[in-house]
Amino acid sequence: MYADPKPWEMQPWDTPGSFRAFREFYLAQEPPRSVNEAYRRARLKRGILETRSKVAPGRWQYWSRGQDNDGKPIPGALSWQDRANAWDKHLAEIANAQIEARWRKKIMGDIEVLGRLSEHGRIDIGIFIREREMPLRDGDGNPVKDADGNILTYATWDINLEMVKKYGHLIKSISSTRYGPKIEMHDGQTALVQLGRHHKLFTDSVDLTTGGRPLQSSEHLSDEQLRNTIQQLSEIGMALTGGTSLPTAERSTAGDDPAGQGDEPADA
Repeated sequence: MYADPKPWEMQPWDTPGSFRAFREFYLAQEPPRSVNEAYRRARLKRGILETRSKVAPGRWQYWSRGQDNDGKPIPGALSWQDRANAWDKHLAEIANAQIEARWRKKIMGDIEVLGRLSEHGRIDIGIFIREREMPLRDGDGNPVKDADGNILTYATWDINLEMVKKYGHLIKSISSTRYGPKIEMHDGQTALVQLGRHHKLFTDSVDLTTGGRPLQSSEHLSDEQLRNTIQQLSEIGMALTGGTSLPTAERSTAGDDPAGQGDEPADA
């Protein structure tokens, strides 16, 4: 993006003093930067505390504008502000690249999307259910026994938390009802339809041809055959738009003989 050296690095027109002033005291500021503030910081480092009204001397002003010590423009020289802007842009690009790199790890690729859809299409709700035998109790909470003294039990179920932790992303919701826990899954059929579309398994089409026979050219149709063809197309169009249904009554097949080679009328 930048030719060497980069704008915030030492340039051919820099002197050791001018580059130190730029790098250490001007560039180190937060935007908006000030040449006067850079000079005050340089003085403070030497133990001299200046007032806020202290103005940088002419030499610092020349350096900041890309001029030599005599105030003459240096061909191709950049101002301190331009160099600092390039530095700020460089830091922003690095930060954005780091952010994008973090999100890139979280964004699903094509294979993962198809894989997760496949999981939704294959999942069996039974893996989230754990059956248990519970003792049957009377109104006082005591176990009910049969004639032989065996405790009677009944089958019940609860949620298999281990499987929920492992495949919880396949569950739409879990709630509690008066009859026990309720599990709602994502629609597996919808996932299968999405996968089918990806693999182009479905083709929604309407046959407006002659049912497999070669299409006829209108070039050699008689007036009557052309009228019949137009009438058929009109009826098909009406049926598709819901205006009427296709007629079921048999009609003349004269329109199916474009060459006019059908049976001729008997002689009178």
